[in-house]
Amino acid sequence: MPNKSLERDGSYLAAPQFIVSANIIYFKFTFIKMAAEFIQKLHKEIAETQLRRHKLDILKIAFITTLLGFGSLKLRDLSSFYPLLYLVPLVGVFFDLLIMGEHYSIRRIGVFIRLKSEDKLEKQFERYVSRKRDKFFKNGSRCFTVLSILAAMVILFSIKGQLLWIDYVWFGLILIGYFVIIIFGNQQLKDLDKLTAKELDELIKNDT
Repeated sequence: MPNKSLERDGSYLAAPQFIVSANIIYFKFTFIKMAAEFIQKLHKEIAETQLRRHKLDILKIAFITTLLGFGSLKLRDLSSFYPLLYLVPLVGVFFDLLIMGEHYSIRRIGVFIRLKSEDKLEKQFERYVSRKRDKFFKNGSRCFTVLSILAAMVILFSIKGQLLWIDYVWFGLILIGYFVIIIFGNQQLKDLDKLTAKELDELIKNDT
């Protein structure tokens, strides 16, 4: 039986309200803690993806340089490895597709952090980064691929003395396809940067 003295001074009624308030505070604290841990996992994933992208870029340079080197070899006019030069554009485009995939993953996580992070400073930083993108790495890597393809054509010409129409078709089609892929990829990144919190919520809702 409730104590009448507690009823008179309101303590009896205040006790359940205090418990409810404490539970709300606890659940809010738990949610914030879980959200912070999730954001930390996303940052870790960004770092791992950046490392993978860096390794892919190094592998691309190594493979293309090797192909160009072997393709330009000619042993006493008896044999030549110039057919390897036809692989240069394929290798370059293949690795750039992998690099673009990793780059998109990084940007996608950054957009999620910018729109969903509970840390105001972190959101401001991601918003600033989205407006001031570093284009040197991306453009430098792509320029290396294009220059490698042109170098392969020049080496082929110096070895064979001429380029056949099939050579121009091979390298030309790959270059055209490569530029189409770059344009499409850049548009995907721009659309990602323009994503709003409401649009992100709709995407998440549609996926569940």
